[in-house]
Amino acid sequence: MDNWGVKDFAYEINHMKKGHYVVMYCTANNEGIEEFQRLCRINNSVIRVMVIKKEEEK
Repeated sequence: MDNWGVKDFAYEINHMKKGHYVVMYCTANNEGIEEFQRLCRINNSVIRVMVIKKEEEK
């Protein structure tokens, strides 16, 4: 987990201009990712989530 701290948003989201940024690296199957996204959607403290699949190393 990489904690970036409080940063300005590129644009206002829900009348907020700043937020706490956190980058997490994890290994999970599709069901785990879907559950993570579901939990983030129901948590009012989470404003945005971006899940990116890392390309396999060669």
